[in-house]
Amino acid sequence: MNGVTLEIKLNNAASNDPCEVCGARTDPETGPELFLAGSWGLVCYECGDEHAPELVRCLSAYRSARTSGDERTYVIPEPYTREVRELVNTLDGERQEIALSLGTEHPLFKLVDGALRGDDIEELQVAYVAARGWPRVGSAGALPN
Repeated sequence: MNGVTLEIKLNNAASNDPCEVCGARTDPETGPELFLAGSWGLVCYECGDEHAPELVRCLSAYRSARTSGDERTYVIPEPYTREVRELVNTLDGERQEIALSLGTEHPLFKLVDGALRGDDIEELQVAYVAARGWPRVGSAGALPN
C-alpha cells in the first residue's frame, strides 16, 4: 500500500484483528493503538515502523512510561483542574510548533490537535508524551515532513 496514513486512537477492545496493511496478527492492547487513518482498522507495529515510525516511537514511549514507574516520565497522574489546564496550555504550544515544523497534515499534529479538541484525559496524556518526544527541526534525527 502506497501513501498509507496512520493515526493513534484509543482502542476499547483488545481483539485479534489482522493488520489492515499486511494482514499479519496485531496483538493490540486496550488504550492507545495504531490504526489506519479514518478507520478503526488496526495496524501492526512492523507496518507502523515502515509508514509512521514516529507514531510507533510515541506508543512505545507511552507504554514504557506507564509501566516503568520512572518519575522522569511525562505521564500525568490523576488530573486536577489546574494540572489539566497546564497540560492543555503546553499541548497548545506544542501543536503550534508541530504545525510550523511538520505541517498540519502530519500524523503527530493530527494526534495533538485531536486530543485538544476532545475531552478524554488519556488522549491528552498520549498526545503530551508524543509531543514532548518528537525531535525538533535542526536536531539530530529530526522527523521528515
